[in-house]
Amino acid sequence: MRHVFQYIDDHRDEILNDFFTFLRKPSISATNTGLEECCDLLIRLMADDGLPVRKMAVDHGPPLVFSQIPSKMSPRTLLCYAHYDVQPVEPLDRWISPPFEPTIRDGVIYARGATDNKSGALAFWKAAQAHLAVRGDVPCNLKLVIEGEEEMGSPHFLPLGRAERRAPRMRCVHVPGRTRRSLDQAAGDQAGHQGNPLRRVPPEDE
Repeated sequence: MRHVFQYIDDHRDEILNDFFTFLRKPSISATNTGLEECCDLLIRLMADDGLPVRKMAVDHGPPLVFSQIPSKMSPRTLLCYAHYDVQPVEPLDRWISPPFEPTIRDGVIYARGATDNKSGALAFWKAAQAHLAVRGDVPCNLKLVIEGEEEMGSPHFLPLGRAERRAPRMRCVHVPGRTRRSLDQAAGDQAGHQGNPLRRVPPEDE
C-alpha cells in the first residue's frame, strides 16, 4: 500500500483540482438544481482517470453514476456507495465564502458537499485510479454506485435496485462516514446506510 499512498501524495494537486471542479458544480436535489450537469461532470472526471463509467437512467429521478472495475486478485466484490447531490445552501448570509466556491481556511476545505458527500465519491474513484496506476489492478472487484437524491431520502434508488435483477451480488458494502459492514450483518436492515439504499442484498453464495 505504501506505493499507492505515495502515488496519491504525488498527485495531490491534480486530485485537489478535480475535487474543486466537482465542488463548484451545484447539485441540489431538493430543487432539482444542476443534477444532470453534475452527473455528466462526474462521469467525465472519472473517465479522464481511466475508469470504466456509465450513466444509468433512474425513473422519475436523477441519473446514477456506475463504475464496475474487475479484479484479477480476488473474486470478492465491494460495493462503494456515495452521492453527488447536496443540501440547499440557504441561508446564504451564514456562509463566509460562497458555497460553490471551495476555499481552504486553516487547512480545511469549505464548500457545500465538501464532506457530505462529494469527498466520498472522490475518495472511491481516486483510490481505484491509484491502485490501477501503481499495480495495474484493484484488490477486489469494485462497484461504485453514486446517486443523486440521497439528501431527499433516495426515493427512486431502492426501486431501481429491485428492478436491476441482473446486478451481480456482493459480499460487502462501504458508505463514506460509516463502518464497512458485511452484507451478512446488513441483510434485512431497513435504514443501515445513508440514503437507505439497501434493505436486503443477498451474499454472493446465497
